[in-house]
Amino acid sequence: MAKQSTVWMMNGLFSAITHVWGNEQVIMVQIQQKVFENPDHQQSITLGSVRHSYTLIDPAPYKIAAKISINDHQHWLPIHCYIGPSQPQLTTYQYNLNGKVSFLGFKCIEKCTLNYRYKTHNHQPVTNQNLIECEELYRKTYQANQNK
Repeated sequence: MAKQSTVWMMNGLFSAITHVWGNEQVIMVQIQQKVFENPDHQQSITLGSVRHSYTLIDPAPYKIAAKISINDHQHWLPIHCYIGPSQPQLTTYQYNLNGKVSFLGFKCIEKCTLNYRYKTHNHQPVTNQNLIECEELYRKTYQANQNK
């Protein structure tokens, strides 16, 4: 819990400094991704640590592993889970990101989440609720089950 709080605090500080002192810039991003069927879909899975574990039914039929390349630097994104009826389709492998650059680096400010890069099988936009980091999805699913 303290580790996660420290990460949130540092990210908040990074964002604030970049927002105030950063210069707006558009950068070209390339994405490599693999969409695969989740072998645990509709299966009972156990999450958490040994002392604080919980079990839930995995709601995500698909998962996405993606890597973005910016100026020859590669960054792995967290694994994303897709909750939709069919496999999502990547709209483009290369796109521009709007953001701010400071001495701390680049901070995206517009259409930053991965859902903007996908469409459904019938060419509709993918919503942020249907494409989310798996860790966040499982945490939300667990919390919703606790409230019942």
